[in-house]
Amino acid sequence: ARLRDAKLVITSSFHGTILSIILNKNFYVLMPDPKKRSRIDNILSMTGLTDRVIETEADIEKINLEDINYSGPQKKLDKLRQESLVWLKNAIEN
Repeated sequence: ARLRDAKLVITSSFHGTILSIILNKNFYVLMPDPKKRSRIDNILSMTGLTDRVIETEADIEKINLEDINYSGPQKKLDKLRQESLVWLKNAIEN
C-alpha cells in the first residue's frame, strides 16, 4: 500500500511525518530515540501538530481515525515553504 492511499499513518521517521503532513494524512508518530527526534519535534511544533505524538503505551488510547483539520497546519507549512524559497533565492543570488 502507498502512503497516498492510507487512512491512517503510524510512523517513527521524519520522512514519514513530513510526507503525512504534505499529503494531509491522519497520522501519529511513535517517537524514536531522543537523539533522533529533534527534526520530528521541530516540524510538529512548526505546524501545530504536536498532539500527534505517541510516547507511552497510555498515549495509544488517543489514536482515532478522524481526519486532522489541516487548514491551520497547511497555512503554517505554506509560510515555511515561502520562507525557504526566499532564503534559497537569496543564497543563490548572493
